[in-house]
Amino acid sequence: MTNRLNVSFDKVVPSFQKNKAGKDVIFLEIQEAVDLNGEVFNDLKAEAIYDSVNMFFEGRKLTQYINFLKNIAGGSYLLGELDESWKAYYSSNKRKVDRKVFRILDDGEELFLKSINTDRFKEYGIAETFVLTCLELFTISNSLNKPKFTISALALSESAIDLIISIDNPHNIEGLGYINSSISIRNQDQGNTSIGFYSSLKFNLAKLQDGKLFVFPNKKVEDIKNEFTINHTASVNDFINSYKSIGDFFHDYDKFKVDYFFFRGTTNPDELRAKIEEKMLAKTAHLKGLLSLQIFSKKEMLAI
Repeated sequence: MTNRLNVSFDKVVPSFQKNKAGKDVIFLEIQEAVDLNGEVFNDLKAEAIYDSVNMFFEGRKLTQYINFLKNIAGGSYLLGELDESWKAYYSSNKRKVDRKVFRILDDGEELFLKSINTDRFKEYGIAETFVLTCLELFTISNSLNKPKFTISALALSESAIDLIISIDNPHNIEGLGYINSSISIRNQDQGNTSIGFYSSLKFNLAKLQDGKLFVFPNKKVEDIKNEFTINHTASVNDFINSYKSIGDFFHDYDKFKVDYFFFRGTTNPDELRAKIEEKMLAKTAHLKGLLSLQIFSKKEMLAI
C-alpha cells in the first residue's frame, strides 16, 4: 500500500543503517507527517529506495557528497553533523524549508520511501496503464482491419511496467527472418519519471533458434512519430486520452525492408560507405552542397 504524506524537510533525520538484507542504506526518520485527510503521524522510519535519496538531497546539491559519506569510515558521524547544520539553517530561514509529498510503501512490516514529489504528482500506476492499454487494444481489434495482438515481452514490478505488444501479422524478409510491428508501453510509478509509448520492430531471426530482437528508433524519421511521453502531473483526462494514440505507433515494416535491401547489396566497405553517403545526401538538405563527405575510414570499417 502506498501512502502520500506531506512532510517538511526540517522534520526528517537521515542516517546510514543496515536493512534486513544487511546492506548499508539510508533510512529517513520522519518526525512529523500529515496525510491527505489531515491525520498526523509521528516518528516514522522508512528505508529510502529507488531514487528517493537523490530526490531528498538534490535541492541542496548534496547528492554526490552523501554518496561519498556512505563509503568512508566515520560517514555516519559526518552525516549527522551535516544534518544538524541544516537544521540550524532551517530554524532561521523558515522560507527555505522544502515541503513535499513523501510517497511511502507499507508492506505491513516495514516502511519504504518510494519517491518525493510535489503535490501535483498523480497516482497513475501500473494497474491503470495495463487496463487502459487492454481497453484501447480491444477497440483497435474491433476496427475495420481487425488486427490481433500478442504480448511479446513483459517486465513488471510493484512500481514499473514495460509491455511490448506486437501485431500478429509477421512479414518474411528473405535471409533475415520475420518482422512484426510492435509498440512498447512503459510506466514507472516512481521518481520524476513519465509514461511513454514507443514504436518498435520485433524480429524473429531465422539463423537463431528462438532468436528475438526488438529495435527502437531513437528519433523522428521522415515525419514519422516514434514516441510519445506524458508526465505524472498531467490531468486525468489527458492521461486517459493519451492511450488513444497507441494505434499511431504501430508502423509497418516497409521502410525497414527498403533500407535493409538497400544496404545488404554492398560487398565491401567502400560500397557500404558510398551507400550511407547516398542516403545522407538524399535526405539531409544542408549536406547536399558538400563536395566530399568522410563517414569512416576503411580501417575503421574493417575493425567493425
